[in-house]
Amino acid sequence: MDGRYRLVALTVFAAMILSALPIPQWAHVFWPEWVLLVVIYWCLAMPERLNIKFAWFVGILSDLLEGSLLGQHALLYTLIAWLTTYFYQRLRLYPPHQQVFFIALLLLIYIKTHNACVFQWYSRTTCSTTPTPSLYQLACLKATLQSSCWQGVA
Repeated sequence: MDGRYRLVALTVFAAMILSALPIPQWAHVFWPEWVLLVVIYWCLAMPERLNIKFAWFVGILSDLLEGSLLGQHALLYTLIAWLTTYFYQRLRLYPPHQQVFFIALLLLIYIKTHNACVFQWYSRTTCSTTPTPSLYQLACLKATLQSSCWQGVA
């Protein structure tokens, strides 16, 4: 295995470990989506080699790790990777404080879609049909907080 791919595998492995750590319920809002941030980073760093296929594979691993519906993370990571690789040339020209807005938008798309999938599953199993407004507010807050982590990476 090439040295670059060892680093990729190491960062994905570290992100998977960080995402599997048990944290208190109140801290979920402040805990970043480590695996997604790693996928976004590598799609920006090496878009010609690590792109949609890489995101799909990492998404399947994330589904297996979390025990979620198989393909849920894979589909969302693929969508985010496509958007990242589509805009990567333009995004690289932006200074880091402007890149944060794009990353926040990607994270917001992921969080809103992921929460909608979880809510659909929850409403079908409990016969509850009212979405909680805090779910949407927490999604916006979490995307904002996680994108501020991007300042240290970029």
